[in-house]
Amino acid sequence: MHPLSIPPKKILVLDDEDLIITLLTKVFEFIQWKCIIVRDGTLAIEEIRNGILQNEPFDVALLDMNITHGMGGVETNQQIKQLQPSIYTILMSGSPLEDAMIHYHQYGFNMNLKKPFSIDQLLNILSSLP
Repeated sequence: MHPLSIPPKKILVLDDEDLIITLLTKVFEFIQWKCIIVRDGTLAIEEIRNGILQNEPFDVALLDMNITHGMGGVETNQQIKQLQPSIYTILMSGSPLEDAMIHYHQYGFNMNLKKPFSIDQLLNILSSLP
């Protein structure tokens, strides 16, 4: 599927790695998705809440499992799903053997994505979203 044929969505990204943030910003800009990037789970929850209040909820959340100075993806996902159960969440991590990455469904995620990932891998996941 050509990247521009992926229907536009609104995505929230939780990550604290500058390289990943730069890459994702460019990818989402290219495919014309509205993207909000935060570096802490608490801010991610605020953004989800604001999206709901403004009647512009997020379609997808891409959450890094480990955040150096703040709430990581697993705890953030639990709170996000309480606010917006229908959001499609993807857990990212460079630690593929962590229990949450192996059993991501049991942690409330719809999918997982192992870091490092290629742009093609990301686009394949995005093109398969409901």
